[in-house]
Amino acid sequence: MTYLVNRTVLPSLTQTSVTVNLDDPLRPDRFFDRINQVDLRFAKKLPLANNRRLMVMFDIFNATNTNAVLAAVRTYGATVYTPNTIVQGRLFQLGAQFYV
Repeated sequence: MTYLVNRTVLPSLTQTSVTVNLDDPLRPDRFFDRINQVDLRFAKKLPLANNRRLMVMFDIFNATNTNAVLAAVRTYGATVYTPNTIVQGRLFQLGAQFYV
């Protein structure tokens, strides 16, 4: 977490403003939770004529649909520690590959 100190807060400041780090490195809760994400792929190869093949695929990204926080507001104020980036939601994808 950071706090912006300027001359209105501290009149004896020689610079216009200074950003002060307020995080305590000894606090273990200053880090976000561990991210666990499961991606799955189901595929099937289908034989075709003239030694050609077709592979169809079905992918599921973030199968458990977790919503872990990736980033949060770190500036001191009313919105401190408010999440601003989370893991993308569950996503489905269909695909195919044609082998000649």
